[in-house]
Amino acid sequence: MARIGAGHGRPGRRLGPGLHPNPPPVLHRTSARTSPAGPASPTAPASPATLAAAAAYPHSPRLASREVKPMIVAFSVTPLGIGEDVGEAVAEAVRVVRASGLPNETNAMFTSIEGEWDEVMAVVKDAVDAVKARTGRVSITLKADIRDGVTNGLTSKVASVERYLGTHPNPSES
Repeated sequence: MARIGAGHGRPGRRLGPGLHPNPPPVLHRTSARTSPAGPASPTAPASPATLAAAAAYPHSPRLASREVKPMIVAFSVTPLGIGEDVGEAVAEAVRVVRASGLPNETNAMFTSIEGEWDEVMAVVKDAVDAVKARTGRVSITLKADIRDGVTNGLTSKVASVERYLGTHPNPSES
């Protein structure tokens, strides 16, 4: 009998004969984003990258149970070993992000990009590869916000803070 979930302090459960410990992946879209065909339905097919990953790793419990969700990633790619002036190499990464068509913003420290896991991570990988083509070593810092039901987070999160700044009572008027 196979055991599933064992290790890392988890007891696991026993499976009977003929039962597979990792069923085939069931992938869903949960994005509320709309397309010319209308809003994505919960049972719409997953992105090609997700399907490729599921095909490459058919027994992955993470892919089997994962739903595709919207996210924001803020990342910084630093080329190492090319001196202090890294602007030209970093511009290659930003060029890749802007060409992706996904919502994005760049500031002095990070580039933020919004989309679904597979599409965002593919853009991050391509941006890293673009910088790595100029140097043999790259450092990356990445922070992700994955939250169900949020679309247009790049602007809505900032708008929320601005709303509080605009409506915050002046302490001298109290």
